[in-house]
Amino acid sequence: MKWGILGSGNVAKRFLASQPKKVSAISGRTKRKSLCLQKEFSIPVVYDSYEELLKSDVEAVYIALPHGLHYKYALEAMDEGKAVLIEKPLALNEWEVQALTLKAKEKNVLLMEAMKTRYFPAYQALKKALEQGVIGTIQSIQLFFYSEVSDSFLKQSYLGDSIQGGVLLDVGCYGVNWLVDVLKSQLHLKEVAVRFRQGIDSHVVAIFEKNEVFFQMEISLEKPLNRLALIQGTKGSIEIPNFHRPSHFVLKKGKEEKILEYLYEGNDLTGEVRAFERAFALGLIEEPSMPWTDSLKMARELDRIRDAFTPDPDASVYRM
Repeated sequence: MKWGILGSGNVAKRFLASQPKKVSAISGRTKRKSLCLQKEFSIPVVYDSYEELLKSDVEAVYIALPHGLHYKYALEAMDEGKAVLIEKPLALNEWEVQALTLKAKEKNVLLMEAMKTRYFPAYQALKKALEQGVIGTIQSIQLFFYSEVSDSFLKQSYLGDSIQGGVLLDVGCYGVNWLVDVLKSQLHLKEVAVRFRQGIDSHVVAIFEKNEVFFQMEISLEKPLNRLALIQGTKGSIEIPNFHRPSHFVLKKGKEEKILEYLYEGNDLTGEVRAFERAFALGLIEEPSMPWTDSLKMARELDRIRDAFTPDPDASVYRM
């Protein structure tokens, strides 16, 4: 299997460090960065443009570009018959995600959103524990994903772009993944609060509720680093540090507290990359742990949250 990489930033470097099978080519926005990665990871070819790479003999493409470029280059890659792994989020909205899945079906090629959380042993063990009722019936889930990002960084980064930027698109999918994959239920979006900075959403709180089950996600580009999930059940609670890439969780029942650790191989992207490669070897067009239906649900929930703080949302942009 021959990989090609679109992008030469930090995420592309982490992908290369995850030890994928043969990487044949790379193309980035700046050739200097691509040449540095070529030297560090012994990549045979650096292409001057994404289009040149997509017309080469690579069999699969990892798209590690800014969010707003995912849709365009995924379509072009699939038109060239390439399998595509796209860094989260799959695209900017539900309409684009739907179009990508239709293209993958038309071309009979593998398409997968890189939702790394699902491939960690700790996350899989957590889901199993919840299904077995270890803490009883779930009453609430609270997720916190905080980062401190400077104004100067926002000005230089796609995160500061009014269309593809903002905290919701950047890390909201990690929280919405739990809503879709753990709760597996359509909850009512009860409340959304947002703060804006330099024209983008920099702090978002979204609260969902159904049948006395509450789900709260608080994400920020303005607070000291903290990534934590808290699950409260009728018989106990679970705390998950770094819930987007967990290595352990803490089970609390009464006065008893137990730390359950689950080591993983490689880095935080290794699990998803190996899952994609297995699906490719089997000739699948969907990876079973991250099906298109879930990517569509996640995009739909992100659209619902964004619509709640977007005055007069443009249906042609956010809706099918």
